Amino acid sequence: MAIVQERNIQAYYVAMTGIEMGTAALLTEPGPSVMATISLLDYFKSLSLTEARARSMTETVALPGPGGILMGSVQITIRAPAKPGAPTDELWIQVEAIGTHFDGAGAARTVGVQVWYSAENPAIFEQNHVIL
Repeated sequence: MAIVQERNIQAYYVAMTGIEMGTAALLTEPGPSVMATISLLDYFKSLSLTEARARSMTETVALPGPGGILMGSVQITIRAPAKPGAPTDELWIQVEAIGTHFDGAGAARTVGVQVWYSAENPAIFEQNHVIL
């Protein structure tokens, strides 16, 4: 049980690395190449609600460990679907990271983490995670 818990924790932190990368892209880094001068948050806010909900950006990042051995990977997705429980006319941005940790013996553990940011006030957010 301790080994399973350790692998879950390692996968969780791989996913949290992806959340940090996605949040940085959302709030501070330039957006897609056509919008290189604004953050992804400003990009989503510049679209109509229908257009924003139709957009999705995904990137997978390999995470090397000691000696260049692949420690894991994280798939980061930024999108603006309708947030469950929120008014339908509010724009919320979802940063989702699915982190996979490889233990070196061929076993992998995957954890998904989602963070929702209010487009009007990104300091308002909600986070949840699940072991996949």
